[in-house]
Amino acid sequence: LKQKISFYPNPVKGDDIILEGDNLVSVVIVNQFGNVVLSEKIENKKVNVEALEKGMYIISVSSSDGEYYSEKFIKE
Repeated sequence: LKQKISFYPNPVKGDDIILEGDNLVSVVIVNQFGNVVLSEKIENKKVNVEALEKGMYIISVSSSDGEYYSEKFIKE
C-alpha cells in the first residue's frame, strides 16, 4: 500500500509549502523549463519558496522508503 504524500497550499500565495507524509527526506522543485530551482533535505515538513518567481513549477517529494510524489503547483 502506497503511503500518501501531499502538500498545500496550491496555488502558493505565501512563502512556504507544507508537506504531509511519513519519512519524507528530500524535495526537488523544477521550473517550467526543466531547470532545478530548489533541491533540499526536508526539515519540519516545510519548504520555503519565497525566492521563487511567480509561475508554474513541479514539486517532487521523496521518502526514505522509496516512495515519491510529483505534482504541479503555481507560485503567485
